Amino acid sequence: MPNIAQILKNEILRLSRKEVKTATEHLTDTLKELKHQNALLKKEIAGLKEQLASVTDSGRPDTKASAGAQLRKERKRLGASGIRKLRIRLGLSRQEMALLLEVNPNSVFLWEQGKNKPRSATRNRIIELRSRTKSEIASLLAEKTAVSGHISHSQKKQETAPAE
Repeated sequence: MPNIAQILKNEILRLSRKEVKTATEHLTDTLKELKHQNALLKKEIAGLKEQLASVTDSGRPDTKASAGAQLRKERKRLGASGIRKLRIRLGLSRQEMALLLEVNPNSVFLWEQGKNKPRSATRNRIIELRSRTKSEIASLLAEKTAVSGHISHSQKKQETAPAE
């Protein structure tokens, strides 16, 4: 004959499992729903991040911080050959470039050779020169020569050219 204590123990265990299952059934449904909502929210956040990235990449910089970051990005690409190419593209002599940047012509030579690097204020002026056209540079150079009294290389050419 089976042990009465064992039968009672099994019955109590079965009933307690049944009660726990009914008590936690609604919790498992809620958990499934919350996990589903969490996944949807993660997808929405990823989409919003992509939109934000596309807006900030294509749009103009709105804050000084982003403008500063852009300036730092530009600074990284300023090298010896870049300074020389800029000077040649603008049709400037080393002396004229030095006058525009308010530095010694020897400094321009040393930058182009890669022996020295321009200071931060001068680097900013060089970056500013990149965005200007030849005509803007010519007018700026004319103003600087009028103020300083220096005669630029291009002005000497114009003075010595035969008049027709």
